[in-house]
Amino acid sequence: MTDTYDLSTNFTWKEFRGVTIWPTFAVASGGATTNPATVDGALAIYSGSVKYIVAEESRATFVNCFNTEGYTAETGEIAAANKTIQLNDVIREQEGAIVNPITVKIKVIATTAWGAPENAETELIITYPEGSTK
Repeated sequence: MTDTYDLSTNFTWKEFRGVTIWPTFAVASGGATTNPATVDGALAIYSGSVKYIVAEESRATFVNCFNTEGYTAETGEIAAANKTIQLNDVIREQEGAIVNPITVKIKVIATTAWGAPENAETELIITYPEGSTK
């Protein structure tokens, strides 16, 4: 088990014509200068952006168990630059297995200039079960 999790993985977005724009954007089009191999690059082709928001009911767990660099407590937003979240030092330095399960819900919200892509609001549930080792 890893102590990090990349929030830009394990979901798919499609644009209005049904073309997948994430995670496999085959070719940059329209003279795009961004890297379609990143979530930000794929959305930039559509003049879009992404936000990572910790669900309200998960915010206390997130603050207690994860590194909060780039996290805004008032809104629950995680800065895009910090999309790879990591268990905090206290959890990582514990010896042995995790005693109580750690679960957080994080919403990944995409927007584009032409409207929201299919599955624009994706909820990721990240769980480190009881007994897991880091």
